[in-house]
Amino acid sequence: MSNSDSGTSKETSMQSGLGSRFYYIYAMSMTLIAGIYLLIGASTLSWSIIQTIAPEFTISEHENRKHASNTFYCEQAMGFCRTNNPGQDIKTDPPTTQEITQQREASWKVAVHSERRNGLKNLIMYGIGCIVAGLFFFSHRRILKRRSR
Repeated sequence: MSNSDSGTSKETSMQSGLGSRFYYIYAMSMTLIAGIYLLIGASTLSWSIIQTIAPEFTISEHENRKHASNTFYCEQAMGFCRTNNPGQDIKTDPPTTQEITQQREASWKVAVHSERRNGLKNLIMYGIGCIVAGLFFFSHRRILKRRSR
């Protein structure tokens, strides 16, 4: 009987050893994954803060060029300065320079507002992600510290 009891205790200790090893690998993996997410999330979060505070700095090159002058705005955004056939002007009266300037400035305000809104959306989204990743990181790190004692 004692041989079978010792065999059972060996199996139990072997199973608990495998379970303990699996738990350790799980905690290490979660700590690594959460740490990687925190690094990526922190950089994206930083960019989102800049995008929210100074959207003129982060706005795309295309939007910036389009709003640089009335000529660029007229050609790229409004579509009435030229027809689909190159070299052929539209026969209708084009808007005045003052109207184009007003439309360009209004369009620039919309583009800046859109950039700021996008930055705020990303700030909230990645902020929540970083909080969750931080909770995972520190809770699993604590598990690893307890295990190493």
